Amino acid sequence: MSTRADLRRTRMKTLLAIATLGAAAYASCADHHYEQELGRVGGPVPEFDVVLPDTQPTVSDATEQVPFCEAFKVMRTCRCCHFGKQPPEGESIGPFPLLEYKDTQAIYFDKPIFVRMKVALETDFMPLVDPCDDGVCVIDPPANPLEPGCKQTLLTWLDQGALPTGGTKCDPDVSCPNATIGCNPRRPP
Repeated sequence: MSTRADLRRTRMKTLLAIATLGAAAYASCADHHYEQELGRVGGPVPEFDVVLPDTQPTVSDATEQVPFCEAFKVMRTCRCCHFGKQPPEGESIGPFPLLEYKDTQAIYFDKPIFVRMKVALETDFMPLVDPCDDGVCVIDPPANPLEPGCKQTLLTWLDQGALPTGGTKCDPDVSCPNATIGCNPRRPP
């Protein structure tokens, strides 16, 4: 008698499992009336960049163009992390290099790097200033914040469209005046 009861229980569990799966499948395909309350119904999910607003580079109202080499002096701090490819292909901490002018013009996730640089500077996301207070440093010694005048020079150059004004052959060992970058920048090859 117990085998017949066990068989009946097993059949009931199986039927219950099938009914549950069937109800779940129906519910996932059925029309829901709450879709109108939520706004968008169907269609592809719109693409947007949560890190970078959809803006086009704007040309600054400044009358005098900032030469690239002046901006490059400020980017010496950037070269502590942005010096090549990331592991496993390289040792760079930053996701793209900033060793020469053409690096600022490259495309990174559908936007020019100089556009991304502008947002990173304006929001103080960069340069990364790691206090090493947890005993672990991203770079050692850590980078210092940009001197305000130097930061403004770089922001103005970026606002002006990141042009190669004055040429692109710059001394990689010269920093912005009064800058103490802290970290050890890499040199272009």
